[in-house]
Amino acid sequence: MVVVNHAQVVMGAACRRELAAAAPEAGVGTVMRFGVSTVRPSEDAAALAHRMGHAGVTRAVVSRSDGTLVGLFFSADAAT
Repeated sequence: MVVVNHAQVVMGAACRRELAAAAPEAGVGTVMRFGVSTVRPSEDAAALAHRMGHAGVTRAVVSRSDGTLVGLFFSADAAT
């Protein structure tokens, strides 16, 4: 789950494992990871998928230069 602020700027991410282990009343700030790496929409998809494969990463957060969320890139989608 990508966490954004009121202006849709990426603040971090929360993974299922951490969310599932959190108390029901826990705030997202207590389970999220800050400083998530992002890529720009102009990134070459094939090159990005290649780098992600070497890093063992399957998805990347896509944001504009101002940090606003564009979406998610899944490396498996680049192969199709």
